Amino acid sequence: MGNAGDDPFFIQQMHDWFMKNEDRISYAACFDVNGAWPTQIDNGQFPNSQRLFRKLFSRRFAASVRSARINRVH
Repeated sequence: MGNAGDDPFFIQQMHDWFMKNEDRISYAACFDVNGAWPTQIDNGQFPNSQRLFRKLFSRRFAASVRSARINRVH
């Protein structure tokens, strides 16, 4: 995303970093807008990145992370 263009490698590395450090992350944000850099991922300009982002950060994925965190706390 951004000036690098359609970069699913970036999306994968972001996901992997989140997973590796999930116990130290409170929240994460992805700015889905085109401003100074083209970073909007949901408008089709980065189709490969969009596809991988949806796969990796789907509701099912988010639910499994929430469940894992709840189970760790109890």
